[in-house]
Amino acid sequence: MVGIAAATLGAPALLAIEEPFAGLEPSGQAYVEAVIGRALIGRAALVSLSELPGSPSEDALAARSQELLFLSGQRLVARCSYRDLVTRARSYRVV
Repeated sequence: MVGIAAATLGAPALLAIEEPFAGLEPSGQAYVEAVIGRALIGRAALVSLSELPGSPSEDALAARSQELLFLSGQRLVARCSYRDLVTRARSYRVV
């Protein structure tokens, strides 16, 4: 969280966050999700998540996103909205 706070100093227009929930217990994930939500007000973000569906916090962050990009082997393999993902993807399931 210190990293997220430090990243917002100077009011950058874009934040890049890699695996923000890795290694956290569910209560910690919920707290970090709230911190990220506040940090992203008025900003764009590039957030790296290793897989979806993931934890509830990861799924909630994805659901708030305007656009999802899927990479495989350092190549863009898909691009869609969260709504399209949950309605069209065969291997994706929201629990």
